[in-house]
Amino acid sequence: MGILPALIMQLQCRLAYQVCQKWLKDRKGRQLSDDDIQHYQRIVVALQQTIKLMHKIDQAIPGFPIQ
Repeated sequence: MGILPALIMQLQCRLAYQVCQKWLKDRKGRQLSDDDIQHYQRIVVALQQTIKLMHKIDQAIPGFPIQ
């Protein structure tokens, strides 16, 4: 893996972490319900799937911008 793909992966992980952190921070001090926990799990899965799709797109389009 080259430097640029590694940096992109770091950025994607950092952004996903920020989304999760913000969601939890907004609920600080209260007990999470079962629905809250299920919603958080769905957020995590959605972020994982988004990152996977972004990698597939990057592999399908070898050069950007497309010429």
